[in-house]
Amino acid sequence: GGAGGARRALAADLGPFVGLNPDDKHDGVVARIAPFGAFVTVTLADGSEAQGLVHISQVKDGFVDRLEDELEEGQEVKVRVLSVDQLNRKMSLSMREASGGRAPREIKDLTPFQDIASDQWLEGKVERLAQFGAFVTVTAPDGESSADG
Repeated sequence: GGAGGARRALAADLGPFVGLNPDDKHDGVVARIAPFGAFVTVTLADGSEAQGLVHISQVKDGFVDRLEDELEEGQEVKVRVLSVDQLNRKMSLSMREASGGRAPREIKDLTPFQDIASDQWLEGKVERLAQFGAFVTVTAPDGESSADG
C-alpha cells in the first residue's frame, strides 16, 4: 500500500536517533494528530528522518484538553527525543522544556508571609492561567519578598 508503506519506511531506521541527549531539541513537523498525542516527523542535522509520538502530556507544561487547540498538521515544532524502541520501531518525543538541564525550582523563603492573618488581602499579579486556576505572584507587606503559586 501507498502511505502505509511510506510510513513503515520512514520509521524503519531509528538508529541515528538512539543515544541522543534528551535535553537537545530537534526540528519536527506535525504529521498527524490523534486523541492521545501528535505524530511528528523529526529531522536531525545530518538529514536522518523518522516519525515519533509526542504524547498529549508532553506537548507543554500544564494540562492539554484538546490537541487541536495546541497543534495543527504541518506545523513546525521543536522536539526532544525521550526514548527510542528500535525493536518495536517507536520513538517517544517531548515538546516540553527539559528538566534535566535546569536547576530544580528554588525553594522560596515564605517566612515574610507567616505572620499575615488569613483574612488579610494582598495585592497580586496573575502570571498565567491554567485549566484549574491561576498562578499569582504576591508581594509581602515588607515590599521586598514575593512568592508565586
